[in-house]
Amino acid sequence: MNEELYDEHLKEWAKDIYTKEDLTAGDIALKIGSDEATVAKWAYDGGWYGIRRSLLTSKRSQLEYVYDALENLRKKNRDERAIKDADQFLRYSGTIKNLETQTSVSEIIEVFELFILWMRRRDMKLTKKLITHLDAFVQMRINA
Repeated sequence: MNEELYDEHLKEWAKDIYTKEDLTAGDIALKIGSDEATVAKWAYDGGWYGIRRSLLTSKRSQLEYVYDALENLRKKNRDERAIKDADQFLRYSGTIKNLETQTSVSEIIEVFELFILWMRRRDMKLTKKLITHLDAFVQMRINA
């Protein structure tokens, strides 16, 4: 395996760890056998922090939070309920509707990862070109 391809695999592995686990660049460097400065540079250059943040605020986690809040509102004793609770109920319901109909960055990344894995087996050269464009698209969605 040539050095460039090896480095690219390490970088992808580091990105996967960085965006999905709560580890520092130093911890990741130890895990993949690289140095901390390299991992930190990859993370900075690739905007991995934004990706990590968007995954932490994934649609699934947001929906769970809003459903829990809605359930807590429903559990209130009838005597404790007030007009503000009805207003809050409508807000929660609206938030749920929006979350269930939007495509989040984390979902886009999830689909892209599956597509890249599938595409690699077919045409590695084209896959490398696509990754650049897919990353640019994700960055645009993060900054939108």
